[in-house]
Amino acid sequence: PVVWWHPATQQAAVALVPAAPAPGAGYLDKTAMCKFYSSGRCKRGANCSFAHDPAELRARPVFFKSKLCEELLATGRCTRGHLCTFAHVEEELRPVL
Repeated sequence: PVVWWHPATQQAAVALVPAAPAPGAGYLDKTAMCKFYSSGRCKRGANCSFAHDPAELRARPVFFKSKLCEELLATGRCTRGHLCTFAHVEEELRPVL
């Protein structure tokens, strides 16, 4: 579950988190609250990629080591070394969680 502070009610709200985005949705869709909805200024309605209700919130995906390091591929070295969040060899590649 995701715990979120609802500014209008000044209470905590809990939302269940679906494991994957809806078909056609991006990895980051519905991972943050819409800053315009509570004031009635969201013009996207049902097409908004941000959550309008805590129950819509999903956990943010973890992209750590899910892609090869572009700097290493382009130059043969990485200036970030062990602090790099990208994979340096194929064995380090992980699925997006």
